[in-house]
Amino acid sequence: MGLPIQKATLYNTVLPVSNQKVKYRPFLVKEQANMMVTRETDSTLEMFDSIVGLISSCTEGKVDATKLPMADLEYLFLQIRTKSVGETAKIPLMCMADGCDGVGYTEIDLTKIDVDISEMHDNKIELNKNLILELEPPNSKLIYEVEGLNEAESII
Repeated sequence: MGLPIQKATLYNTVLPVSNQKVKYRPFLVKEQANMMVTRETDSTLEMFDSIVGLISSCTEGKVDATKLPMADLEYLFLQIRTKSVGETAKIPLMCMADGCDGVGYTEIDLTKIDVDISEMHDNKIELNKNLILELEPPNSKLIYEVEGLNEAESII
């Protein structure tokens, strides 16, 4: 007799930019612990690696997070987080006035956060009558390639 296999509840969402349907599960305690450890390193690349790995695990390897537009990646991570930790987040707000060192807190309902794609009209830019430039939303793979480059190199 083998050990029982625990199945987590699967949830569905539609990613706002790519319009892709995704099934996901809440993250596990060990995955959350990995995220907490990664957060302590202050390395952007390690944090992206951790998020990409978490999304791959929570979607059972069916979503390649490096190919998702950044808005979809962040939206999917937020959806996974709401089902795993809770639907609200307590955010600290620092007092920015001179002589004030107080901190206030506000609670945000994460289920009400949406991606505004109303101004994403067309991904084609007509440079002249003979030349059209087609753009795509930046993805996390691009972040890996641009990390550590100076501004001129990253633009190229």
